[in-house]
Parts: sequence; structure tokens; C-alpha cells
Amino acid sequence: MVADDPSSSHQRPEDPVYTPGYYAVFFNDPITGIHFELAHTPLLPSVSAFRSWLDALKAEWKDHPEWKQPPWKEAMRRLPPRSDRRANDDLGTDS
Repeated sequence: MVADDPSSSHQRPEDPVYTPGYYAVFFNDPITGIHFELAHTPLLPSVSAFRSWLDALKAEWKDHPEWKQPPWKEAMRRLPPRSDRRANDDLGTDS
């Protein structure tokens, strides 16, 4: 990538609303013109990144009184039990 010197369309500063420690750089492929995002999310975010994420989500929650639960709970869903997943695999279905 550096050898071809593609221009970076923009760099996104660390955005705690996405996930703790998320960082991305966007660039266009000089040959095809396809817009790419090169993103990094740390496996174990720092304590400060985690706190920033939580603070950002709390601020978003204040802006959305229609949300019944905090966003970190709204975003989670329960996965089906393993027995249900195996039954769906046997049937050849995706859900």
C-alpha cells in the first residue's frame, strides 16, 4: 500500500461509540477506485478506552429517551441454545 502511495480519504479518530479502541483509516484503491476501510479494534481495550466508550454510550442514551434499556444492553441479544443451533445445522437452515 505504501509503495503505491494511495491517498487517504480521511482518518477517523478513535470513536468510542463504535467499540472501545476502534480506529480506522479510509482510502481509495488507485486502480479500481474502491473505497476501503482499514479498521483496528483491540482484543483487550485499555481501561481509558473502555471508560470513554461507556461515557459516550451514556451520552447517547440521554439523547434517546425512547430506549428502554441502556445501549450496551439494547445492543446485545441472546443466542439460541446450542441444541437449537445444531438442529438448524441438520436442517441446512441459517437461522
